[in-house]
Amino acid sequence: MRKLFASMVLGLSLISTLALAAIPDWIIPSPITIALQVGKWILTRDTDEEVYYIRVQSKGATETEARTEAFRLAVDQAVGSLLVSETKILNDNLSHETINYSSGYVHDFEYVNIYRGTGEVVLQVDVWVKKSKIAERISLIESAQGELQGGRIAESFRSLQEQDQAGDRLLKGILDDFPERAIDLNIKDIQYINNNRTPVLQVTFNVWWKEKYITSLREALQTVGREQSTDRSHSPPGLAMRGRVHCDGWLCGDKHYVTDRARGDLIYREIYGKRPNVFVTILDTHSQPVYTACYHWGNMQGQNYGRNQLFGDYTAIYYQALLTNTVQIDLTNSDISRMDRVDLQVVRESQCPKN
Repeated sequence: MRKLFASMVLGLSLISTLALAAIPDWIIPSPITIALQVGKWILTRDTDEEVYYIRVQSKGATETEARTEAFRLAVDQAVGSLLVSETKILNDNLSHETINYSSGYVHDFEYVNIYRGTGEVVLQVDVWVKKSKIAERISLIESAQGELQGGRIAESFRSLQEQDQAGDRLLKGILDDFPERAIDLNIKDIQYINNNRTPVLQVTFNVWWKEKYITSLREALQTVGREQSTDRSHSPPGLAMRGRVHCDGWLCGDKHYVTDRARGDLIYREIYGKRPNVFVTILDTHSQPVYTACYHWGNMQGQNYGRNQLFGDYTAIYYQALLTNTVQIDLTNSDISRMDRVDLQVVRESQCPKN
């Protein structure tokens, strides 16, 4: 019995020794993905463009997962990342989203070592990261054999696609707040008018952009677009931020944030497609509505109203705009004695009551 026990102990000891020996000495113990050296910017072999080179060690349940972690760290080391956390309440439901955006992508990579253990894969990989541009061309290494380099190109496209999707989510998170949380209204004057024997309630109000919204939008555009001076004769995809509708000279402060066509279309849909309206509610002394209706004005719709509009042609936002609009409500069939106060809200057209 003692011999059997001794044999079992010897067998277990041998197995443990073999298991430990199976782990290669190049693996640096770490529970996370780590950089094995300080990265540096160098020129590429194929295009003489600047790329960021770094060697990293990563691990994951699969090779794909480990490679993804390596690429994520490499891109973050090269160009940094913007982490945005947002919580919203929609229809009494709480939603939370975290967006990690980086303006770079994997240009090339090369395995240095790979270890496939039980339940995990450990990689040491050289990664070359490139700063992304609005329209990016992924170059092949020169070859007379017509090599397609599918593995490298697939990872470059995947990295670019992840960056584009994160950038779209970042920008859409801001655009989702338009118009309800982007525009301020303030009642300037209320009058009752007897217009040709018709009782009319006339409400005059001011309209302008919320400063915090413009600041958030500008920061998002600076992150996901390329800033350039505005060319009023030609509007590339993106969004122009203009101080005033008509402004010539050095003090206009006009900037255009250029994007690709898909992101430009996203901006157009989220701003022009919503058609902001003013939802008018007249309430009685018990805060019950006695009148509701939507009204719209061209100067809040992106139509060309000269010097008097919030946003206009060529996807331009006039962030210093201050509008004054007036709504006239026919009270002929209303119980005027019940009216206590009027409330104005900016809503997208889809939120207006159907007639």
